[in-house]
Amino acid sequence: MKDGLQSSSLLKRLTKGLAVAALALGLTVSANAQDMLNHNWTVAAGSVDWLTDAGNAVRGAAYNPATGNILVPSRAGSITIQKVDATTGVSSGSLDVSIISGGILPINRIAVTSDGQIFATNLILDTGVNFKVYYWENEDAVPELLFEGNPSPFARYGDGIGIAGSGNSVFLYVSGTFTNAIAEFYFDGTALATPARVIPLPSDGANASIVPLDNGTAWINGRDNPARLIDLENGFVISTLPTVRPDPVGNAAWLPSSFGDMDVVYHDGRILLVSGVPAVDDHNFWVLDVTYQHHPTLAYQTGSIGTGSNAFRVGAVAGNSADGEVYVLATNVALASFSLPTTVSTERNELVENFNLNQNYPNPFNPTTSISFDLPQSEYVNLTVYNMLGQPVATLVNSQMSAGAHTVQFNALDLSSGTYLYRIEA
Repeated sequence: MKDGLQSSSLLKRLTKGLAVAALALGLTVSANAQDMLNHNWTVAAGSVDWLTDAGNAVRGAAYNPATGNILVPSRAGSITIQKVDATTGVSSGSLDVSIISGGILPINRIAVTSDGQIFATNLILDTGVNFKVYYWENEDAVPELLFEGNPSPFARYGDGIGIAGSGNSVFLYVSGTFTNAIAEFYFDGTALATPARVIPLPSDGANASIVPLDNGTAWINGRDNPARLIDLENGFVISTLPTVRPDPVGNAAWLPSSFGDMDVVYHDGRILLVSGVPAVDDHNFWVLDVTYQHHPTLAYQTGSIGTGSNAFRVGAVAGNSADGEVYVLATNVALASFSLPTTVSTERNELVENFNLNQNYPNPFNPTTSISFDLPQSEYVNLTVYNMLGQPVATLVNSQMSAGAHTVQFNALDLSSGTYLYRIEA
């Protein structure tokens, strides 16, 4: 559809709680237009003794929802695991690390369950030293050594770590650069079940990150490979993130073929995959909407979090779904906190009598438009945008909402020009 043409403003009520309206997208989309995350704070490398600007001493981070702290393993001077307040960026001290030793890097990656159990690993190459898994019941606990050995012969482990579950049923996933497999450990609250189950992967699949989801799949990425969604049962690839995004101005660069740690944040009914650190001097992080795994879209960026050289392209991402925040680390550069914008930008508590879905405004638009709707009572709402083939391209709302008038912002930067439909179900 060309600029200036209007789509129909007629609302078609299909069934109770279901309405459809058409919207149009203008032809011209700026390749540089992109929403940025809201910056909260930054701890620059060199500004504190536990975060150095050289030596690759800090390579991991995880958010602990039980305490509100970001746990950051550090080898700057001595081994510590810093407890960084996620609200302020200030450290209140370290976990007990009295038993940590051994490995090319004695402490490297860390993961935390939803109920605050902590797992950390060292880094090994292929021979000579044992891979270790450490465990803390909580931030005040004495550490335990859960595993010492090698999950598979002549393999590197400790670059990638992921966790799923809580309580007495936790799955821990580990991998490493040049290791074409993930080792899956099961923790029953007392011990790790051994030997680990080894999940075969495509070439060099998960050296940087393993992000298990609650449906038996996981996002992984590896050196010089794009991020991929795999089936954790057999390692089969379900979906691969494209390294370019098609748009009206050509195939603009979207994601590099290799980038660092990832994590998932569940926010405003969307599944958001956060990652970054693609190069030694690129300290930007991306937020990708992967709600529809076969149609990922670029949602936000952080912008560069600092300057410096990250020689091994390593870092960490920690997601906080409850507060809609992400914490990102670029090794030798900085640790920073950002808040995700809410999709629903306006919510007026005025009384409404009927369920209505209104025409978007402006229309045509480029690249954002507003969609408003009215709820006579509190409802669980799903508002989804579809292309003309009936394929979903964006979920704008998927949550419980109060009665009243609501307005949602839709950013179509990553969609081609044309006509789209949006549908609300309540």
